[in-house]
Amino acid sequence: MMDASYLRLKNLTVGYTLPRNLTDRFGIQTLRIYVSGENLYEWSEVADIIDPEAITDDGFGYRYPFQRRYSVGVNINF
Repeated sequence: MMDASYLRLKNLTVGYTLPRNLTDRFGIQTLRIYVSGENLYEWSEVADIIDPEAITDDGFGYRYPFQRRYSVGVNINF
């Protein structure tokens, strides 16, 4: 028996909308800048051995780790 408890940071998005007084002079209604990440970190005693969320045919949870993804973006409304 092993303790397979874990905590995973799956999604995080941080964004900032510039104030209207800065965007008006360029003819922009709203301008939002954001950074987003997926599968950022996992706190677990068994993370190197098995994935607690994995559903596999062998019943052990051995599989490739989740890919980390990062994205940066800008939303502009004219």
